[in-house]
Amino acid sequence: MSSRIWLWVVVVLWLLPLSGCGLLAPVIGPVYETSTSSVSQTKEEGYLQFTNATGDHRILVDGKPIGTGSDFPSSKLFAVAPGPHMVEIIRGEVTILQEKVFIGAGSTREIAIR
Repeated sequence: MSSRIWLWVVVVLWLLPLSGCGLLAPVIGPVYETSTSSVSQTKEEGYLQFTNATGDHRILVDGKPIGTGSDFPSSKLFAVAPGPHMVEIIRGEVTILQEKVFIGAGSTREIAIR
C-alpha cells in the first residue's frame, strides 16, 4: 500500500470516533439532532390548566375575568400568548391565589388551587 493511501486510512480511522462525539460538528455538521424538551416547538401559544377549581372560584388572567372554576375542569386548557401572565383566583371577596407565571410556547402550566 502506498504511503499516501495509508495516510488517508489513518486519518479516516482517527476521525471516525471523533465524529460521534460531536467534536467535528463545526466542520462536518452535527451527526444527529435530538431534543430533550417536552415543549412542542410548533405551537405559538401556551396553556393554563386549573386543578381543584370549583364554581366558587373566579379566575382572572392579566386582570381580566375568564370564568369560574366550573368553566375550567382540569381536562380543559386556557390558551395564552407565550410570556409572563398574572393569574388570580378569587373566592367570594378574597383573593386566594395571585401568581405571576411564565408560559412558554407549546407548554402547559398547571395552577393548583388549594
